[in-house]
Amino acid sequence: EYKCVNVFEESGRFVGKLCQNKLLGPKGICINKAFQNQIVVADSKANSICIFSSDGKFLSRFGNLGMKNEKYENFAGPQYCACLSNGDIAITDFYNHSIKVFDCFGQYKYAFGSKGSNQGQFNGPTGIAADKQDNIIVVDWGNSRIQVINLILYFNCLIIKLTKLTVFFVFQKVFDKKGTFLKYVNSEFNQLYGPQDLAVINNTIAVADSGNHCVKIFEFV
Repeated sequence: EYKCVNVFEESGRFVGKLCQNKLLGPKGICINKAFQNQIVVADSKANSICIFSSDGKFLSRFGNLGMKNEKYENFAGPQYCACLSNGDIAITDFYNHSIKVFDCFGQYKYAFGSKGSNQGQFNGPTGIAADKQDNIIVVDWGNSRIQVINLILYFNCLIIKLTKLTVFFVFQKVFDKKGTFLKYVNSEFNQLYGPQDLAVINNTIAVADSGNHCVKIFEFV
């Protein structure tokens, strides 16, 4: 049975559906403002990504079922997606414990992350967003934390030694594009339990904390 994406106005009035018998289990969605406002949908059940035009016409699909050690462009439970300022699409790959980045045409570019609890590792990543500087913010579901990844920092392989704060705080370090430390996103008194998705709202991050049945707001920058 095919599923659909329902479209509503800001007022809540129903507008229509995106479907065209293309979606099996849509989960994440984002708008590619850098590329004709195309609508990007992560289809978790089909292990693929569907692209629709801004008026809802189906354009293309990319991705297939596959584990990380087979083909990097394959997915094992894609969850959510985020569009970057250059039109690239970042996708959380749940069972491959990684983030995969494709261009606006669906061509694979690179991936990062592995299973674990160290910085840059994931245990079932779910929600994902990008801030104005294209830092990628990831909900690390299995580790009950939020990770902020700077791609320049990540691919320059700059290693930051952890301090004793890791024992007492649930935190992530935030860096600017040059890899300079900015601050912690700290949840010492409001720890997350099974977070699912997030959104960047100005200088804050709103996190859907499913285990605690609430939405939590954290200062970001």
